[in-house]
Amino acid sequence: QTLPDTPFLVAAACVLVGAQLLQSVMLGGWLLLRQPEVVRNVLRAWRASLFAGFMGALASGAWFTAFAIQTVAHVRTVGLIEIFFSLLVSRRFFREKITLLELAGMALLGLSLALVSLR
Repeated sequence: QTLPDTPFLVAAACVLVGAQLLQSVMLGGWLLLRQPEVVRNVLRAWRASLFAGFMGALASGAWFTAFAIQTVAHVRTVGLIEIFFSLLVSRRFFREKITLLELAGMALLGLSLALVSLR
């Protein structure tokens, strides 16, 4: 445990802030050096990205809280359920066709979810 004797919500929040700060500095620095016009465009469109950024931070907070409560392997495995939701969205909204190989992969994921939940 990285932060012993710390409530799991505080531990999750601390690690999340550190991870997002590191990502922001690294990606921001890379873009600033390589494509400064992208950074300018992002800063100009800050209002439009505020909701998406908030929702992404909220989702990351949920992931890190789950990691603080349960083992990473279990959280990541159960998190695979998002693939099923992606399938539903791609079929319903984008009218994409699902291949047999994709269906076989989803069946294997479903099997892995079942096996992890039985453990």
